[in-house]
Amino acid sequence: MQAQPDDSVGKNAALNEQLHTAEHIFARCLQNAGADIHVRKVDTERADGLGEAFLKEAVPIERIIIAEREANDVIAKGLDVSVRVFKNIEEARSVFPKIRFNQDRLSDSQGIRAVNIGDFDWAACAMNHVRNTSDIMAFSVVGATYPAGETKITFRAGADAVAHMLRVKAAALAAASRDNFDAEMIGERYTALREEADRMRYDAESALKAAISSSDRAVLYVKARSINILYGPMADYLKRYADRYLIVFNDTQLLGAKGANCAFDIEGSGRQLKSAGAFLGAIKPDSISGKVVDIKKVKEHFRLMESK
Repeated sequence: MQAQPDDSVGKNAALNEQLHTAEHIFARCLQNAGADIHVRKVDTERADGLGEAFLKEAVPIERIIIAEREANDVIAKGLDVSVRVFKNIEEARSVFPKIRFNQDRLSDSQGIRAVNIGDFDWAACAMNHVRNTSDIMAFSVVGATYPAGETKITFRAGADAVAHMLRVKAAALAAASRDNFDAEMIGERYTALREEADRMRYDAESALKAAISSSDRAVLYVKARSINILYGPMADYLKRYADRYLIVFNDTQLLGAKGANCAFDIEGSGRQLKSAGAFLGAIKPDSISGKVVDIKKVKEHFRLMESK
C-alpha cells in the first residue's frame, strides 16, 4: 500500500513563508513608525507556529501597535513579492537604496539575494517567501517583551493570526459584557483598575509596615494576599532591633529572620515545621522563607513556641 503524502509538511512550509514575509513587512512598518531597529535574529520555523523577532533596541509598544496596523494594510494591498540576486550589497543598494540587511550575515562569495515586496520593502534574505502579500492573509502581534534591553516580539500570520485576533476580541467582549463597559475602552478600563490596585497595594503595604514597626510581638499572622512586600520592613526592623527576631506568615507563605545579635534558633524552628509537613522552603541559620503547606500546624507551632 502506497504511503499517503504528509499534508502537514506543505502546510508548515506555507506558514513559514507567511510568517517570514510578514516579518519583512512588519520590520519596515516599525521603521515607518519611527523606530530605529536592528534585527538581531528572526525565527519563523517554530513547531508551535509562532514567529519571533529579536531587535537590538527597546521599541515602545505604541510603535509596535502602529506598525502592526500598517502591516495589515500593506498585506491587504496584494503586493507582488519577487527576488533578485546581486553580486554584493553595493550593487543591491544601487538598485534598492533603502534595502535592509544584517551586516553580520552578508557573504560576498554567495552574492546578495534581495527580496522585493512591491514598492514597499527591500531586504537581503535567503528564506522562502509568499508570491503576493495577499497570501499572508493577516498579521497579529502576540506579545512584546524586553529582555536585557532588547525587544522580543512574537507574532502569528495567516489563519493563525485571524484566530488569535478573534480570541483577543472575544476575551475583550466577555470582560466588557461582564463589567458593563464598551469593549473599545478596555485599555482605559485596565489602566484604571491597575491604578486602583496600586493604591490598594500601597495602603496594605503601609498598614503592614506600621504593624511591624509598632508591634512587640515576634510572630505575626496577617491576612495580606502577598507578604513579599514585607521583606524591606522586616530588614529595617531587625537592623533597629538586632537582638530580636520576626516571623510573619499568612495562609500560603511564611517569612522569618533574626537580627545579628539574636540567639533565637530560627533555623531549628524551620526544621521542625518542615519535619511536621507544615512548611516547604529555604532554611538558613538566620532566616526561613517559603510555602505554608498546613496553616493549622504552622499556627499551632508558633502558639506553643510563644507560650514557652
